[in-house]
Amino acid sequence: MSAGYAGMAEKNKRIIALFDFDGTLADTEIVAAEVGYWLLAPYFPNASAETLGDWKPFGLATAGIPFALKIAKVDEQRAAANLESISEVRNARQESPLILSRVDEERRRLGLIPIVDMRSSGREPPTLLLQQKGDVIAALSTQSRPVPFIQQALRQLAAMAHVDYVVCTASSTSRVQACIDCAKMNDVLPGSLIHSGESDFVPAAHKPKPWVYVKGASKLGLPTMRCIAVEDSESGVGAAVNAGCGLVVGYVGAAHITDKLGHATKLLAGTRSDSGIGADIVIDKYENLAHLVAMFQLHLANGKWSDARRQLRFGSVTQKFLVRSVGYVCCGQVGHTNVHYNGKLHRARVDPLEA
Repeated sequence: MSAGYAGMAEKNKRIIALFDFDGTLADTEIVAAEVGYWLLAPYFPNASAETLGDWKPFGLATAGIPFALKIAKVDEQRAAANLESISEVRNARQESPLILSRVDEERRRLGLIPIVDMRSSGREPPTLLLQQKGDVIAALSTQSRPVPFIQQALRQLAAMAHVDYVVCTASSTSRVQACIDCAKMNDVLPGSLIHSGESDFVPAAHKPKPWVYVKGASKLGLPTMRCIAVEDSESGVGAAVNAGCGLVVGYVGAAHITDKLGHATKLLAGTRSDSGIGADIVIDKYENLAHLVAMFQLHLANGKWSDARRQLRFGSVTQKFLVRSVGYVCCGQVGHTNVHYNGKLHRARVDPLEA
């Protein structure tokens, strides 16, 4: 084989894994959800110090949704109840003293500065959104944890020939770096691998806009079709699909996702992509991610990825199953399916995914 053909063959093997960060690499969404709940608590219509307490129903139901949209939703509820907006109440400092006292108890528990102290010292941020950004970084600086097995999975990818990986997140670089430091993930996630939709673009390029994925691929000189994107949110899946990523993998293994089957269904549905296409598959664990990457790499090199991708997406998106031997959810009938990895064809049993 000539040097030119050899070089082309090697180029055909190169792929990139593009990872979202929050809820995909680090268990941060559950922390951000709790912080956000207590920031909004003084402004919920009909809220009282007695009714506040369990943050999880609201927090987990809205985990992953941008805080600006949560503010807008609560403002809609306040307007329907003929109440002033959050900003009007906050600027006039007309919140219920009893509710603020209850909120400050929780802020102390979370390691955050109480609102009463911020106001007495003149350090309260001018908007609730700015306060949320600072509070979340402060909380994540002490509470961030990696999702299960991700560090081992990233080391496995780093050891694979012709495979690179980077982070493509909507969050700010400072927030992501604080999480990486706290979670002790610097060895597998150096700062040079982080691409941020908020920090790298003016104006910010939040998902489902595709630009942070396009940037992550282009920085390493590959088209997005040669990339695997891994995402835990509908907006993130939409961004990856809109960017033209070759394989879009949903992830439902983070702590904020309590209904795996329900969340997998949403990721597969494609509600946030321009084409209406969702994730190709959904995984709930990272133990076998390297096998999935190897399968993608093999079929790309052989020029057969389009056919293999169609096989992954067979069947109705309303019926989801967990292929236990490789750890991913796919569509299809209970029975067996063909799974390619490590250059071999395997028969994998397909069992129903328990919610």
